[in-house]
Amino acid sequence: MENNRKDPFLMMIKLYEHQQILEDKINNSKSLRNCVQSPTGSGKTIIFSHLANTFIGRVLILVNRTELLEQTKENINRECGLITASTKKIEKTPVTIGMVESVHNRQKKGLIEINDFDLIIVDEIQNLQFTKVFDDYKHRLLGFTATPVIDKKDKWFVCPTCEKKHDNQVKCCGEDTLKTTKKISLKRWYGDLITGTTIEELIDLGELVDVRDFVCDTPNLSKLKVDSSGQFTTKSESEVFDNFASLENLILNYKEHCIGIKTMVFNTSIQSNRIACEEFLKLGYNVRSFDSKSKEKRADLVEWFRNTPGAVLMSVGVFTTGFDVKDVEAIIMNRATKSLSLYHQIVGRGGRKSTATGKIDFKFIDLGGNVKRFGSWSESVDWDKKYNDETQKTYLKETVSCDECGFIWEAQTKSEPCPECGNVNTVFESENTKDGIKKTIAEEVKKVLNPPTAIKILKYAKNNGLDINQAKNVTADLILRMFVRSKTSKETFIKKQNELDRKLNRILDPIYFALHDEDSKIKGNKNRTRVDFKNKVIKRLNKYYE
Repeated sequence: MENNRKDPFLMMIKLYEHQQILEDKINNSKSLRNCVQSPTGSGKTIIFSHLANTFIGRVLILVNRTELLEQTKENINRECGLITASTKKIEKTPVTIGMVESVHNRQKKGLIEINDFDLIIVDEIQNLQFTKVFDDYKHRLLGFTATPVIDKKDKWFVCPTCEKKHDNQVKCCGEDTLKTTKKISLKRWYGDLITGTTIEELIDLGELVDVRDFVCDTPNLSKLKVDSSGQFTTKSESEVFDNFASLENLILNYKEHCIGIKTMVFNTSIQSNRIACEEFLKLGYNVRSFDSKSKEKRADLVEWFRNTPGAVLMSVGVFTTGFDVKDVEAIIMNRATKSLSLYHQIVGRGGRKSTATGKIDFKFIDLGGNVKRFGSWSESVDWDKKYNDETQKTYLKETVSCDECGFIWEAQTKSEPCPECGNVNTVFESENTKDGIKKTIAEEVKKVLNPPTAIKILKYAKNNGLDINQAKNVTADLILRMFVRSKTSKETFIKKQNELDRKLNRILDPIYFALHDEDSKIKGNKNRTRVDFKNKVIKRLNKYYE
């Protein structure tokens, strides 16, 4: 047991308004179990740590990564015990933080009684490995996630005549049974959904930074095949991304968009990840890679990336959760996915604000058609609808002819392998290069942003303890972001100075008067004029267009 007790005055957590609103929703819930959705960068750890600190009764917090355990421990101001693989003795402390496998192993040995805890908090519940711990749990359960969906389905076979269910495809009533699937929802384990502030709202509040989407036309994505779970097959992903032309495309887009800025690259396989890293090293870039077979310690690699300006971190299957490096300025997704959850986790690595760099946005370079598939990361998602989606589908048979050997059979899905030769029919785009991929520069998706308002700036200033000058700097940054995201050219900026002057007056005057109002309680020099404020913004714009 580790005593993590600290000075309560030093450890007192003050929640932002959006965090307090979410906590109030949780405390007012009538359900015994709840799934709590809150975006990456919204402070999920802060929120559930605050709940653990103030809850009357014993609390168990379950995590699945060491770095999540460490992050949580730093925010607990009650006596706190840890359960890890090396834990020898388990003591009854007000709060216990446990690695899920370590807790489950001790549970099986009878060393832990799960119902001794009055509240269980689970982090990153889209990983179903937690559910085995609380099968028979009878008290309050809270599961936290940024993406309350899982990419799994129940599958069975049903007789078209008597409708009897079977685990496998068999003959029933003289006919082949039909495959039936049903989407699995997290509400099976976590009950009703509670949603927090949206990504778009957090960007408006200045708690996250916006994304600049750059998409690349990659014709051979049509080679991607879908398996029975609805995800792209490993084999087809390898065919699309594990080749020299794909590597060239990655290098080309890194050179165009990411030189000199801290960048994360998400690849599709260990092989492509390591080859890409070797090629980047040959080109003189400061790059390292990580995957499930890497010998370097994950924590050491993260610290290198955190402390190295302009570093490039390549990975496959990792760093999608529990990764808190705020000054990431570019994400390259050199892979495709059918998982909305994975997409949000990957892109969200760039969304955290950074006081060190003062970044106003980050670049997302999409080499896998993901923006087209899911929309921009910052766009609103109807999580209630997706959380409660338990769509059931029975696959009817249709006559199919194999493209490879010509065999004809009745298939339930277009991706069903040919029973004669094993081939899976695929529709290809007509525009494919010899190497299988069209090498193109990813182009930015134009996005129109709403201008900052007096209400939003005032709210943000109060929530973050900003003075008048700092609030004006935030306003200038947001207006600059509007010009960057709308791709306003230097020529247009110079040509339309009179129109710009009128628009700035309309935007800035309400903000100026709101900040300078005595009732606003915003500290700072209130003798500065409206002209000074506008000149600050114009100076920022002129510097950008130099």
